[in-house]
Amino acid sequence: MINLQFNLLSISLWIQSVIKRKKIRILTRLSTLLFLTTTLLSASSLAKPQPDVLFINPGQTSESFWHDVDLFMQEAAKQLDLNLITYHAERNPYLMIKKVKQLIDDEQLPEYLVLVNEDNAAMRMLYLLQGKPVKVVMLLNDLKKQDKARFFNHPGGPFLVASLTPDNHMVGYETAEKLIEKGIANTEHPAQILIISGNKNTPASNQRELGARQSIVLNGKTELLQVVYANWNEQTAYDKTKLLLQRHSRLCYIWTANDSMAFGAMRAATELGKQPGKDIFFSAVNTSAAVLNARSTGTISSLGGGHFMAGGWAIVLIYDHAQGKTIPNKIEQPMFQLIEPDTPLFKALEAKNWQNINFKGFSQNKDGEYSFMIQ
Repeated sequence: MINLQFNLLSISLWIQSVIKRKKIRILTRLSTLLFLTTTLLSASSLAKPQPDVLFINPGQTSESFWHDVDLFMQEAAKQLDLNLITYHAERNPYLMIKKVKQLIDDEQLPEYLVLVNEDNAAMRMLYLLQGKPVKVVMLLNDLKKQDKARFFNHPGGPFLVASLTPDNHMVGYETAEKLIEKGIANTEHPAQILIISGNKNTPASNQRELGARQSIVLNGKTELLQVVYANWNEQTAYDKTKLLLQRHSRLCYIWTANDSMAFGAMRAATELGKQPGKDIFFSAVNTSAAVLNARSTGTISSLGGGHFMAGGWAIVLIYDHAQGKTIPNKIEQPMFQLIEPDTPLFKALEAKNWQNINFKGFSQNKDGEYSFMIQ
């Protein structure tokens, strides 16, 4: 009986010893886990969070140009580790304004907002943003100097990071010049040229049109028939071109401010028995797959493009600004190039392998300058 009690006591002491050792191990593991968790939380609190960027895209999701803008921006944001969200206003300026109002009402304004002054809608958006501490990049279509002074002067925001615009005047001038060089019309009197512009309220459209007008006047070989506005739309360009071709036999050159309008004008000419690239000549702006193919076959005689990359360069500016660099308030870059078949640029535009571009390499140089151009 005594032996049995002794054995039970020994077993009890052994069990208590085992439990004690396990408790120590558990507590040790819990302490280690707590230490690691605290360390990670401290590190994450010290790390600067990546800023959110919202791009209000004025175009339609189906438009090749604005789709190219999206793709290039997305690759830049991916490489530079920025949180990019894109909203499409589907060519409706009121939807851009409505989106800004919704962001304010829902208290969902991002740190950075990328705006395009399409149809002069930016002023309405900036009016709504008065007193809101959001950082703004103006893209492609800028504001007038006096409007910037008016809207970016509030101590509570919005704050202008930069305006980034391509040289629309240059592309208008050079594509018109190339167009007239390419085609030689056999007429007794000077051949006539038609300008199909985008709209009257968008700065990019105005500057391209002005460049084309100046090129035509200085060239002196053609007569400007008329300037019409097709609102960037293929069907509208088709309707207006068909009517004018039926009325004017000397109309041999058609300059257009984008590729969609060029295709509409070409369709009208073809239906009337004309041959693009042979007895009637077209120019366009943009780098869609369809227009690159048309430039390659010669049905488009003159083509300019490259400005879709502006969105990606805006992401580079935001990246630099978030790193504490001082960004010039206004950055004007050519961005446009004349697009010629069988060149490295032409092949790059066809392939669209934007992941091969090192976007960090386009960051601000030691002199605080930028060069946004790929060859």
